[in-house]
Parts: sequence; structure tokens; C-alpha cells
Amino acid sequence: MTRLGIGLRVSHTDYGDGTVIQILGSLVRVDFFGVPLDVDEHELELVVDTGADVDEALGENGVLGVPLSRQKYFTSIEAINLGVVPPDSEQLLHFTMNGGALTKEIKHSLEHARTKGLSKVVIGHYGTGKTHYLQLVRAVALMSGWVVAFVEFDPKAADPAKPQLVYRHILSSLEFPARQDGGVVRGFVGLVKEVRAHWKSADIKHLPFFRLNPWFRDGLMTLLAHNHDEENETYLAGCAWLAGDKQLASIRALAKDARLSTRVPAMPTTKETAEIYAFHLVVVNEIVRQLGYKGLLLILDEAEHVRGYSMRRKERANNFFDYLARCAHSPMDIGDLPAPNDHGYELPKFCGKGPHFGLYVGLTPSFGIPETREDCVFIRSADDVLVNRSPSSKDYKDWLEKLLEMFHKYCPEDSELFSDKKNRQRITDALGKMYVAQLGSSTPLRNWIKLGGLACSVPLVDRMCSVDTLIDHLTNCGEQITSL
Repeated sequence: MTRLGIGLRVSHTDYGDGTVIQILGSLVRVDFFGVPLDVDEHELELVVDTGADVDEALGENGVLGVPLSRQKYFTSIEAINLGVVPPDSEQLLHFTMNGGALTKEIKHSLEHARTKGLSKVVIGHYGTGKTHYLQLVRAVALMSGWVVAFVEFDPKAADPAKPQLVYRHILSSLEFPARQDGGVVRGFVGLVKEVRAHWKSADIKHLPFFRLNPWFRDGLMTLLAHNHDEENETYLAGCAWLAGDKQLASIRALAKDARLSTRVPAMPTTKETAEIYAFHLVVVNEIVRQLGYKGLLLILDEAEHVRGYSMRRKERANNFFDYLARCAHSPMDIGDLPAPNDHGYELPKFCGKGPHFGLYVGLTPSFGIPETREDCVFIRSADDVLVNRSPSSKDYKDWLEKLLEMFHKYCPEDSELFSDKKNRQRITDALGKMYVAQLGSSTPLRNWIKLGGLACSVPLVDRMCSVDTLIDHLTNCGEQITSL
């Protein structure tokens, strides 16, 4: 007697989730995304949908409850010595100055994004840690169940005057939070696979904005009419087209092969297109929420590049920024409207039905700090502006103490010098004194961080180094970096 029954939901490795509609001996006829297919019973598994079931790794106090592993500690030291942000979210959360308070602040904003909207402009001069803060936002968001895209604006690869390029960069940069079973969706192709798996159970087909978006509606239906084959170049090209690549022929060829009557529309790349690509991002956010994630979070850095644009390019970039801001905020009661698309598409008034995705924007100020929407289109109130400042002396010294203490914990044979709390205190006091004297100077924060890494490195090459000698080395280096 078969274990399957009519009406039960099943999963297939190639076709995703479906519903049993008929049993024919060892063959089972299953409705996959509206298409009945006959498959062998042994290829099917009963499924119970639980949504994305993402793992929220952060505790109530906004910090990780588990210690950093030895390997991750030393890769963090490598990043510190190079002056770059630690690559791993866990490392970043452990090694951010005043990280607990900053993490709670970010988590609070994320928790209220769906009802109050989330559009934050992070203001910071060179060397104050603005990009580090944005990377911290990324780490907290991923560990809180958000799908994240981190993009640095670039006049060539991600030009905000060309929304199609930014959209493509966003979708190629998608990162997904880990599930409780350890699985992670990989990129946009992975998202397409997950949509396939939950097409029926999540009722993707009837999502309100998805239904009204001909590119996503017809494009995804075309992809779902084929097996999910990541070795099939034509299929991957179809996925890439939906993610912003100029490969219209590929998706239309897939539609023709599947004998679909629909004609997939082209992705516009010229004239005014901001409305279209903002609408695409609204649909992506709608889909990931339906799959069980908290939503889509866009982190856009280097927004100041627009200042050097010509008048026409600046207008197009600001129009795109306006759409992004309206989608991130709750509906704005203002009279002006951003420019519609120049391609004749009548799109729903999605800006008035938000908030949709979350948004953080990194900006180096030119003259003063923007405070109003007239100063910066991403701002609605003073709460939307985060001025990034150098850490306090206490935060810096606490960070140094933690760094040295952990170094002795993970490498005791090479750091006997740091076993004594008084020695660590003398080192942190010496560096802290230099740091305070230079607060407000042009010395980048990363240089002070490198000094902490140097303090750990010297005992590795000179085990007989005394605390006085180490302080002398650090003082000399500190004087050199502040004189540059």
C-alpha cells in the first residue's frame, strides 16, 4: 500500500513542492506550479511547510551568547592588522567597539521597520568607521532573519543614474540568513529555487505586487516551467535576466521551449526607469517575506558619488533615490511625486502602500550634516540621520583589554605578557592616552585599531619582550601614524 495519498503535499529534488492529484501504481501524478507531471514514488518526499525557519542568532541584549572560536579570533586579528572589517558576521559582532549598544540600536530599528519604515542615512567622514557601522548593520540583519544586499555605488558597476545597474548589483549581492538546520540560500538563483520549492505552499502566484509585475510574473513562470538545473547555461541565463542582465533572448527562448503563450517584456535600460526597478525591489521584498524571512534590507554605501554627476545624470539618480526612500518609509503625505517611467508601463502606486524594504545609506558629508528631506531625499525626520563619530576613550580601551585578554586565552604560550591584568591595563592606558590626544584629528580609526593588532603581534616574534619595551614600540608607532 502506497504511503502517499491524493491531496498530500510532496517535494521533488528538481520540481520543488507539489500536490498529489493521482496515483498510478508506482507512478504519482503531481501538480507542480500548475503543471501535472508523472514521477516515480521513490523520488518524492512528504513535506510539512514551515516557511524559511530562519535562525535568529542574537539574544535579547543584542549580542551573541557564544564565545568566538580560536580560528575566528585569529582571522579577526589578521583583518585588524590589514585594517579591514572582519569578514565574518560573528567576528564583527565580537570586535566592534561598544558593539552591544550599537547592535541593540540596529536591532530595534529592524524590529520596527515593517510598521514604521526604515530609512537611515549614516553620515561619517573618512576614517570614522562609517563602512564598519554599515557592515555591522549587515551582520545584525542577517542574524535577525533579514535578506541583505550590500552595494557600494560606483559610476561604472552600480551607477544610481542607471537604476538597472544598481538593481543588477543588488540582486547579485543578495545574502540570506542561516536556517536552524544550517542551510543557507545562495544568491538569486538560490532564491528562484526556494520560490519553486514553496510556490504552492507560500501561494507566491497570488501575491498582490507580484501579480502586477509582468517581468517577475512572466519571468518566474517561465523559469518554473523548466527543471531547476544549475548546469544548464540557458536556464541560468534566464535567471540572470530576471536579476537584471541584458539577456532577453534567453528568457524568451525558455518561454518558447515551454510553449508558453506569454511574451516576456524587455527590461528597460535607457531613459527614465527608476519606477520600474524600484517596483522590482518591492516584489523581491514581498517574495522573501512570504517565504518566511523578515524582509529585504538594502545597504547602499558611497552615495556621495552623485555630487560629481552632470545635471541630467544627477536628476535621474535622485529620482531613483526618491523611489527607494518612499518604498522604505511609511507612505509620505507630500504633494510632489517622483518621475514615472518613460516606457509606457502603468504600474501600481506601490510607494503609497509601504513600508516595503529597509534601507541604510552611507554618505560622506560635504558641507554640514543634512537634517531634512530637502537636504537629503532619504531623510524624513532627524531620527533618520545617524552621525558616525569616533569611539570614546573608554570604548577604545575596553576594546583593547578584550583583544589582549582573548589573545592570551587562545595563544597562552606566546603571550605570557598578557596574563597579568596589570600589564594589560598599562598597555591600554598608554594607547588610550595617545588616542584621546588625537580625538578629532584626521588620523583614521583603522590606524588605532592596527595598533591593537600590533600589540598582539610583537610578543609572537619576541617572547622576551617586556611590557615597558612593548609600550615603547607602540608609542613610537603611534607618534608616526599621527604625524602622517
